[in-house]
Amino acid sequence: TQFEEMEMVTRRGLVWLILLVSLHLQCAHSAFAQNAAAGETVSLTTRDGVLLKITYFPGTARKGTPQARQTTPVIFLHDYRGSRAVFATLVQKLQAASQGEGERPSFAAVTVDLRAHGESTKLANNPQVQLNAAKQNKDDFIAMASNDMDAVRGFLVQKNDEGELNLNKLCLVGSGMGASVAADWALVDWSYPPLAVGKQGQYVKAIVMISPQWTYKGLMLQTP
Repeated sequence: TQFEEMEMVTRRGLVWLILLVSLHLQCAHSAFAQNAAAGETVSLTTRDGVLLKITYFPGTARKGTPQARQTTPVIFLHDYRGSRAVFATLVQKLQAASQGEGERPSFAAVTVDLRAHGESTKLANNPQVQLNAAKQNKDDFIAMASNDMDAVRGFLVQKNDEGELNLNKLCLVGSGMGASVAADWALVDWSYPPLAVGKQGQYVKAIVMISPQWTYKGLMLQTP
């Protein structure tokens, strides 16, 4: 059936993704900034006023084509005191895997600087305030998995509606703190029931977690 074929494509794409993550973990940290894939830096504003910096790497298919509408979006979430730059090499490998002969899955990637990390250290209405990861409390980490991720989701909804990707194939890759953010937000995403006018959640179909913890500063991998 069409559903079974779609599930097979999703599983095949996830296998590619896991293999690439495994390969990436074998690379030296000095290689992270080298040969980075070209991407578009975007500024998002969370509902509580944090200026969030992300980089968007579109898929290889032309926007609006049937191939583009099957592109799998992948959100990459860094560890504590990390930044989105750590995933530069992995994104390059992911995009390279989309090219070539055969029925290879197509990926679009979003790397995120979570609040108080990387370039996401300012407020929209008060740019003089500097957010500091070392001063974050439990509420700040919970806001990563709600406000930050909702802002990224809104960006991807727009790309989905423009025919650049298929949000119903959404995958999350998180390292350490990012793994906890991914798991926590996935639970929130699946808590939204479908409406008569369309979906409002249940987009996440796969999560790759690198060095996850059962609990991380208020974020939990199990039901509290």
